[in-house]
Amino acid sequence: TADASKTFTALVKESKTPFFKDCGMKFLSACSGKCEPQVVPKGFKVCEEGTIGALMYVLDFGRVEITVNGQRLAVLDAGDVFGELACLGVTPKRTATVTAVTTCLLKVLRGRHVLDALKQHLAE
Repeated sequence: TADASKTFTALVKESKTPFFKDCGMKFLSACSGKCEPQVVPKGFKVCEEGTIGALMYVLDFGRVEITVNGQRLAVLDAGDVFGELACLGVTPKRTATVTAVTTCLLKVLRGRHVLDALKQHLAE
């Protein structure tokens, strides 16, 4: 339910994904203000390997499966981050396919918003 939704900052600070682990509160707050919620149904492909992408995702609740070349690499759950490589321009193409295993609530960040927040809070 929506009541189970956590704040962006709480999710990423509790996450086992290291992407936001050492980030300062001003940076996290700037990112939080730009998050867009997205609900996806079970079976929905959030990202598809080889496609162009500029969004990253924080999984608020639900579970997603990560596959590369059809091989299952991982199952992610609340607080996990994915899509960061394409979002930050490390690679323009998605390196994996991400499929919802359950209905999921995602917090979506656009690459330009993350980069703007990084520029504003670089010293943090």
